[in-house]
Amino acid sequence: MKLNFKKSLLLIIFIGTNIFATTIENSVVKIYATISEPDQLIPWQSKRAVQSTGSGVLIKNRYILTSAHVVQHSTFIEIKKQSEIQKYEATVKYISYKTDLALLKVKDAVFYDDIKPLKIGKLPYKQDEIKVIGYPRGGKDISITKGIVSRIEYSKYSLSNFSYLTIQIDAPINHGNSGGPVLNDKNKIVGIAMQALKKSEGIGYIVPTPVINQFLKDIEDGIYDGMPNGGIGITQNLLNKSIRNYYKMNGKSGILLSKILKGSFSYGILKDGDVLLSIDNNIVQNDATIKFRDSTVFYSYAIHKKQIGDSVEFNVLRDGGIKNLKLTITKSKPLIKNDFKKPKYFIFGGLVFRPVTSNYIKAIKYKVSSFWYDYYYSNYNQPIADIDELVYIQNILPNSSNSGYQTYNSLVKSVNGIKVKNLRDLVSIIENNEDEFVVIKLYNNSKIVLNHKEVLADNHKTLKNYDIANDRNFNEEFHLVLLRVYYPNMSRQLFIKSNSLHNL
Repeated sequence: MKLNFKKSLLLIIFIGTNIFATTIENSVVKIYATISEPDQLIPWQSKRAVQSTGSGVLIKNRYILTSAHVVQHSTFIEIKKQSEIQKYEATVKYISYKTDLALLKVKDAVFYDDIKPLKIGKLPYKQDEIKVIGYPRGGKDISITKGIVSRIEYSKYSLSNFSYLTIQIDAPINHGNSGGPVLNDKNKIVGIAMQALKKSEGIGYIVPTPVINQFLKDIEDGIYDGMPNGGIGITQNLLNKSIRNYYKMNGKSGILLSKILKGSFSYGILKDGDVLLSIDNNIVQNDATIKFRDSTVFYSYAIHKKQIGDSVEFNVLRDGGIKNLKLTITKSKPLIKNDFKKPKYFIFGGLVFRPVTSNYIKAIKYKVSSFWYDYYYSNYNQPIADIDELVYIQNILPNSSNSGYQTYNSLVKSVNGIKVKNLRDLVSIIENNEDEFVVIKLYNNSKIVLNHKEVLADNHKTLKNYDIANDRNFNEEFHLVLLRVYYPNMSRQLFIKSNSLHNL
């Protein structure tokens, strides 16, 4: 029997395409996570565990790449392939809260037998066609939606409230899509589905490949150092002609460095009043942008694409002359940090001590003392000499040893005359105390005096009465600098997760 050549060719192409499509779909997995979010107001317990789903994709080195918010606060993770019913247990190996990315690994090696990693492609261009693959709610099967790249610019990541390079697409991104790959016409990853704009159809955001590659390069040595911060502080655009003439710009462009913040890697090298002209030969425009392809992007991109420990060159105009300054990028050291694990706390004499974090401030909706307010909006969260973190008394669990004290949200200045540098320091001072009393001095100069022996004798009973398993928690946390430190002109509301962007 003769077989028509054209029909044979079409059949071979169809079969080959179908097999390839199946391979792609099998590389995109569904993630089942049991989430137990910490309670910021009751630090010794977590909120009710809930089940959540998301998407992920297999990449090189057997990593499953997904969104950080899909597995954040997870107590148990399972992964399922499109072609199987079985679920496989997985663990988080690396996580970047700043850029909303995470890498998982499946414990059972059998999982990898019939699944191939997808390659990471180049940053696409506007109007390029893309497809979003994942497991959105509304069905069990894998979903593929097509669209185009609408914008490539700096936007806020709703998980961390930091702004980084993002891609806006018009393909629908729904709940459950988070962590799934966005592919180009060559089926290479150009981004990871992250978030969508509420009350708007067809506006989704993905983490682009430069941010993904920065994360993957960071963990090559087995340690995640984190995304560099802006490294400068408070800046001012120089769009006005008179101010440019005042600083003798002579036709050059740049931005004014109004205040170099303590804790940033440029502190002590750059100076207040410098005009930043370029970063690694990227000319800084008067509106704080640098050239990016056929458009512009926020100047911090020149720093964000680097690693902690890399060097960066700044050209600045200072006192009428141009200076070339080479700096090493180091981790930032803010006073008030943002944590993403269970809150640290210590209970002594019924007093609940905690470090001041932006998470807690958000949880109580900014009902804080003027001292905290100053560090958000006046001092731009700069460190205080010899203090790593502010320690405060969140509340008091009434018992016989603390009867009569009603202080609330009070900042601790010293214990027995010793300045408190951080929560661990406070614990050490108290536990090494040999005096009869523990004298806790607050920033308003009031005092709490407790009998050390009475507290120790009563401590177990206090914990039992309030159903608290441990008197302390010191989970090592990954910290973020508050958004306003490097974006001081943004409104106060941007400290809270925006109501217009939401993770999926």
